[in-house]
Amino acid sequence: MKNIVVVSILGFLAATASYAEDICRANLSNEDLMGEYRIAIGPGTLTIVTRKGARRVHAAPVMEGTATIALYDGVPILYSDDLVVGGALEIRLRPAENDEKDLGFLDDPTIPTAGSEDVAFVLGCEIATDLPQLIGTGTVIGNGVTVPNSVHLMVYFQDDGGISAIGVYDSTVISEAASGKIEFHVRFSMSSI
Repeated sequence: MKNIVVVSILGFLAATASYAEDICRANLSNEDLMGEYRIAIGPGTLTIVTRKGARRVHAAPVMEGTATIALYDGVPILYSDDLVVGGALEIRLRPAENDEKDLGFLDDPTIPTAGSEDVAFVLGCEIATDLPQLIGTGTVIGNGVTVPNSVHLMVYFQDDGGISAIGVYDSTVISEAASGKIEFHVRFSMSSI
């Protein structure tokens, strides 16, 4: 089953490749990122780590919604208020520097995904670091709680409507209820509407 899913992902990217001319080594401007997006966070893992170091790992479901990327003081901000009930996701984006471009996607063998080198190969790039990558940091605010997060995304398509990208979303929150912390490590994908 895993191989079928990976082949399907690569097949989709191969169909996209004919529209992705010049994405290899592209320098995307902040304006290229602006637009309306469909986003999905997950699947992945939610790990509860107690203060004594015990770990419980749970599957994290997929959450889907919409987002907008707009410029605030010249910085592209991804904003969504329909992923978290009563809350909002806000992530400040910037281009990844060359020494930050070691995107590993999810390393969980139970979650099928193509690797970054697979994506680059299908799109006709020599290596994965030829594709534009974005780094983001931000917060989810809801129910009076602010949770920090980060994303690392690889852009595989760009047109006048925006970008399409895949990568990882990480978040860690200290939880008194769990007497420790909760870590999210999930897939993140976005495509222009």
